[in-house]
Amino acid sequence: DGDVLHRDPPDPSAGGAEDGSGGPRMIAQLGVAIFGLVAIALTQSSCSRRRRWAPLFGLAGQPFWLYATATSDQIGMLIVSCAYTVIWIVGAWRQWVWRVQA
Repeated sequence: DGDVLHRDPPDPSAGGAEDGSGGPRMIAQLGVAIFGLVAIALTQSSCSRRRRWAPLFGLAGQPFWLYATATSDQIGMLIVSCAYTVIWIVGAWRQWVWRVQA
């Protein structure tokens, strides 16, 4: 087939915008990447004031993780995402609530 102008129609099962799921899936992937990377980077900061923000950025990313794993039939990753949510909540409590009361 030498016709370089011929293109097959988009495959809706590929998760593109054509089937209405590309937008939410793309947003979820961006949320996972941005909030996840910022949270992990903050955990490694030498500045305790910056490290304090890590659980909040981690929590901000959890809705994206939960959506992405729940809508892709990845039960193992969904369980891990739920566990991460609990861990980030504990971290936020320790950094923001418990620390203020102590």
